[in-house]
Amino acid sequence: MALGACGPHLAWDTDDEIQTVALPEGFTHIGRSLQADIRLHNPTVSRRHALIHRTGTKVVVLDDHSLNGVFVARRRVDWHPLDDGDEIQLGALRLHFIAGVREASPSKT
Repeated sequence: MALGACGPHLAWDTDDEIQTVALPEGFTHIGRSLQADIRLHNPTVSRRHALIHRTGTKVVVLDDHSLNGVFVARRRVDWHPLDDGDEIQLGALRLHFIAGVREASPSKT
């Protein structure tokens, strides 16, 4: 899977392919709504399910008053800072957070 840009992304399996979306600075709305930045077509996902807030390399997921809740590492959360590889469950869907921070390569002396 190749990411379109460096920086944090969300990835999930749609049965047909792996979807990836870069997370811009500020808020990203996730849900079934037409107004959602990331639209998930699944009846277990609320119209306004979750928010992702990014400030630089810090990324937090927030529950947007969803019916089925937001889970990180199988624990229900109202909000939670995300680390590389965290699994976010929204209804029956599982999304994966990819921090996308490149480590500096060691310099040769």
